[in-house]
Amino acid sequence: MSGDGPAKVAAQTLIDEPVAPIVVVDFARFSTDSTLADLLHREVRGHGLHRIDAMKAVVASPAAKEVSDLALAYADSLLHTGVVPEIVVGHCNASRFSLHLASALGQRGHRPTVVVVEPIWPTLDTIAADLRSVRESLGAVGDLPDRLTLSEVLAVVEQDLLRKLRADGVPEDELEQCTRMLLARYRGWFGFLLANSRTSDPVPAFPYRMIVANDSEAAPVAAAGASVHRLPIEAKDVLHSHATVAAILAAVGR
Repeated sequence: MSGDGPAKVAAQTLIDEPVAPIVVVDFARFSTDSTLADLLHREVRGHGLHRIDAMKAVVASPAAKEVSDLALAYADSLLHTGVVPEIVVGHCNASRFSLHLASALGQRGHRPTVVVVEPIWPTLDTIAADLRSVRESLGAVGDLPDRLTLSEVLAVVEQDLLRKLRADGVPEDELEQCTRMLLARYRGWFGFLLANSRTSDPVPAFPYRMIVANDSEAAPVAAAGASVHRLPIEAKDVLHSHATVAAILAAVGR
């Protein structure tokens, strides 16, 4: 992610309460699966709740900056609207970004409690696995690009989309528009992951909590300063269980 101007960003308010705001960083899924924000929205009481989908900034602004700059833009946007997070929660591939967001808030004189849930720290290997999964979902087979740059990844996905849409019977005069709309989401997703893979983890200015399932493969990588809390549930249940919410709130003694 690179550019010459500021990223245009804003968090989505899910619960408009001024009390003890929680900011959750996750992503709208390509499927209809539940997200961490969905779970917190159902379960949390007595907190404001705000959601950041960092990919939206990448899609909406061709001038989206590096991860640390994007995090600072979100921090300033939150504070400008009067939201001073008590908790910053990151899920999966958004975990590294949540650390940068907490660091950015720290630069502005605030010290939120930080929690990461089932973290994935994007690398070229995890991005390659993600690309394989996307291609399989589109019915595509074949080798991955030799170099995982955004342009090469999107070129492959674009061809896969065209084949899929044609196979699904989308008229030729609608193919370009459909492909462009779908490709924007993939541009945001892989652009964000690739930028994260190039970004070092900030040294936490304060401890944070890592929450993982009892069968989790999420290793405590980049977890200097982190305490690890293992849930009594399987990974497939993390986004559906009150145990996840309880562990997040326990990080601030609630």
